Amino acid sequence: MAEHGKTVIPLNDVCEKYLGLNPQTANYHASTHQLPFNTFHQSTTYGSYRRPGTIY
Repeated sequence: MAEHGKTVIPLNDVCEKYLGLNPQTANYHASTHQLPFNTFHQSTTYGSYRRPGTIY
């Protein structure tokens, strides 16, 4: 978190550097709970477009 200066970090910002995965594969692993840390999806409104996974 200190490197990024925030407590919520987009998965796409760290997937290649720390996991060696492209964003699409990282999001798949996040949705199947196969990453070594917790992730969640933020939505802009109920039932609308979901943003890519986020780390907390």
